[in-house]
Amino acid sequence: MKAFIDGDPLLFIAEWKRTVQEAKVRIDELVMSISDSVFVDQPKVKIAVKGEGNFRYDILPTYKGDRQRDEDRQWRLNELRDHLIKEHDAVQAHGQEPDDLLAQWAHQCEDPFAICSIDKDLLTVPGIHFNIGKNIIEHVDNDRADYLFMQQLLTGDRVDCIPGLAGIGPAKSARLLEGIPYGKRMDAVKAAYNEVYGSGWKKELQLTCDLIYIRREEGVGYKIE
Repeated sequence: MKAFIDGDPLLFIAEWKRTVQEAKVRIDELVMSISDSVFVDQPKVKIAVKGEGNFRYDILPTYKGDRQRDEDRQWRLNELRDHLIKEHDAVQAHGQEPDDLLAQWAHQCEDPFAICSIDKDLLTVPGIHFNIGKNIIEHVDNDRADYLFMQQLLTGDRVDCIPGLAGIGPAKSARLLEGIPYGKRMDAVKAAYNEVYGSGWKKELQLTCDLIYIRREEGVGYKIE
């Protein structure tokens, strides 16, 4: 078993109400705790953290909105990110997000693996998932991963400022996808976009897809046919 850890949430968990030195100790504890929870030895742990740039901002400048932090807190978070890089060999996800890098590691991995994060978006990637916040291990098969991805295409992601379709939330998207088998759900998503955008549906759906899809290969997105 290998563990692929989303390092950025660890920064915020560790930094909360602690000095930088205390937070570094807490980060070490968290990495050890996560490894133990998924029964993985330290050498088989890979950690992804934020790097420079992100193609999603090129697609949608308002992606994730204006997440400004005060300079002191940002400095502390940067110090902790550097600690993960130096002490735990964390890899920076340049040009993309840590989620993409985790998905790429999982896609390339021939051994059993666990993706460790608090991000619900990663549940669109099939495999074993460990929720860092809830301390829960779950298996996401291809069918469920596909369903969650299609649901996100309909709802968008308000936290990341991805609009999706107006008036469609989790409940309505569930009704639109109800009873539709794996491999057929995209047809329902296309129909919903066509109803809202008419002849421009494909362009709008591709935009949403480019933002939401977690890339299994660097630079390779999901193409709407």
